[in-house]
Amino acid sequence: KSTELAKRAALIETIGKLSPKSAIQKIRKGFFEKFIQSVADNSLYQDMQNDILDELETSAQRFKTIEEFIEFVDAFISQCSNLEQAEDAVKLMTIHQSKGLEFKTVFVIGVCERILPHHSAISTNDKPDAVLKGLDAILEENRILYVAMTRAKDELYVSSPKVYHGKPAKVSRFLTKETAGEKQ
Repeated sequence: KSTELAKRAALIETIGKLSPKSAIQKIRKGFFEKFIQSVADNSLYQDMQNDILDELETSAQRFKTIEEFIEFVDAFISQCSNLEQAEDAVKLMTIHQSKGLEFKTVFVIGVCERILPHHSAISTNDKPDAVLKGLDAILEENRILYVAMTRAKDELYVSSPKVYHGKPAKVSRFLTKETAGEKQ
């Protein structure tokens, strides 16, 4: 145990000198991935944790120092907690949170492979804990996109990123010529 503790102490000393992205990667490789595997038998949970850390790395890469990154995160949290819920304000929510609601204008972002359908749905056959497998999982993801698109009363905007986690992203298989309109 003392050897593991010494390794973690050395890790903490070295990460202060790294860029935020490199520090996150070092923490992941140093012990967090082992920790997640030891506490979670659920491979979907592990995927979710990895997605969150991938997003954190992507966010951190634009900062030179850990201090800058932490200051940004603190300022962002402070701004979000001070926001008032105005009736005419933009509302950000997940597709699941939008169920049963309608809005004049809806923006559905991130409609690309590995987001919609989510990569965990694409690779369900590899996951013993997946509730839905194969085509059923893909169809459920398609239904989720349908829910998002039908929240719009008047206008619907759907976007797909060119890059996702630093890699080229493909437009979702769910966006056919019929659903994409004139521009694709």
